[in-house]
Amino acid sequence: MKKLIIITMCALFVTACGSGAGGGSSLSVKAGGKDVPFAVKSSGSDKSVFTYTPGPGQPPQTATSFSAMFGNYEMDTTNFATMKKKLASADQARVSFSIYGESGTGLKDEVKPGTYKVDKEGRFMSVSTVTVMTFADGNDKETYFDLRAADAKGEIKITSVTADAVSGSIDVTEGDKSVKGSFTAKVKK
Repeated sequence: MKKLIIITMCALFVTACGSGAGGGSSLSVKAGGKDVPFAVKSSGSDKSVFTYTPGPGQPPQTATSFSAMFGNYEMDTTNFATMKKKLASADQARVSFSIYGESGTGLKDEVKPGTYKVDKEGRFMSVSTVTVMTFADGNDKETYFDLRAADAKGEIKITSVTADAVSGSIDVTEGDKSVKGSFTAKVKK
């Protein structure tokens, strides 16, 4: 009986800490009006700098740009380019998103906890891109969310940022496309 209790407690601990399949990510994905089976098996992220020039004679403004990618298969997470390798079968899919941080931030700054909204202007503290990649007829099929469209809505909330991972939730919809759920993206070292 003691062994059963110890095994049960260990299983609960592993699940609660996000060490099971998906690492704390649970996404519901629709592309082209169809549900895309998506149990997260791997993730990765990258940072860059977004530069906005308000107008002639005005100085450019910068912001940290954070991108995350999730696969329902084991992606090569060496870098963001390797995560974008061609899919190999119809049961594989990827979801990616990018957000822009606060004005005045840059490459050395971490993404900050907060709410990043779908914003038609697409500037600071906003969702920049959401993309779903599926595989059909021997080819990758990219479904890009037009976040400037009248029916685009939603947000990405970053709730935790550590040296190893960025966690939060996503709820973004545009037309017959949506990505909703919680995520944890591994941080590139």
